[in-house]
Amino acid sequence: MTENNISNEQTGLNKAAIWLSRLTTPAIMPTLVFLFIFTCSYLRIMPMSYRMMVVGIVACFTCLLPTLFMLALRIFDRTSSRVKDENSDKGQIRFMFVSSYVVCIILMAKLDMPWYLTAIPLAALLMMLLCYLLNIWWYVSLHMTAMGGVIGSLVMFGLLLGYNPVWALAALVLLAGMLGTARIVVAEHTNLQVFGGFAIGFIIACLLLYPTSSLLLQKLLFIY
Repeated sequence: MTENNISNEQTGLNKAAIWLSRLTTPAIMPTLVFLFIFTCSYLRIMPMSYRMMVVGIVACFTCLLPTLFMLALRIFDRTSSRVKDENSDKGQIRFMFVSSYVVCIILMAKLDMPWYLTAIPLAALLMMLLCYLLNIWWYVSLHMTAMGGVIGSLVMFGLLLGYNPVWALAALVLLAGMLGTARIVVAEHTNLQVFGGFAIGFIIACLLLYPTSSLLLQKLLFIY
């Protein structure tokens, strides 16, 4: 095999890894969990209008609004003559994400949604905050944290609702393996950062969807 062929293969692999990372952005993961549980579990017996309302609220506050803010900030940076401050931009984006998640959780609580639904964005918020804190010293993978949260959520919902999400879990585990590999291929993270991120997401999701710990935390935060 020639050097050109090897170079082309590496370029193609890098492009595929970059696109996979973009398509599986952490922002869509809470919405993905709701789509799974509303179609694959017994929660699908809920009225369609109610399910659409919940998914709409979650998608709007955890994905759409923060993403639009991030895009607007990038457009402003390109058109503005100000000196680009990457740390300031990151801080603004993180603040927007955290604020949107907090509003989503409060809104769901005010609408008297069941604790196990409110626990999903709450778990995602805690994962985000923990990763932001850890990234001061150790750049853990937020992509894999989100993926671990999705898988942990499905495992816990399977236990809580008494159904077996084996096919969904099999697909997600395969996707998690591909995503973890992609993050390593694009040199964003090491193996340990990928596995560490997945473990953080999985553990937090399991803790927050366990009735005792979830209700206690929500009481402490005055959500209910």
